[in-house]
Amino acid sequence: MNQVLKLQFSDEQGAKRIISIDKPKGNLDENAINKAMDEIIASGSLATKNGKLTKKVKAYLETIEIKEYKINK
Repeated sequence: MNQVLKLQFSDEQGAKRIISIDKPKGNLDENAINKAMDEIIASGSLATKNGKLTKKVKAYLETIEIKEYKINK
């Protein structure tokens, strides 16, 4: 199974933006995620056409399970 950490922010115009991180560390907790999101906002290094990221919206871990089926060619 593959996991993706999704961090959702809003920008200066209130539009929601998601940063996806493939294969995050397995020992992440809410404090570490909140701290990372705060640092992303404080750095001001990420911006959209609507301006910089200004607010945390939510964070979640998405687990992707892939099941491949045999097909006749």
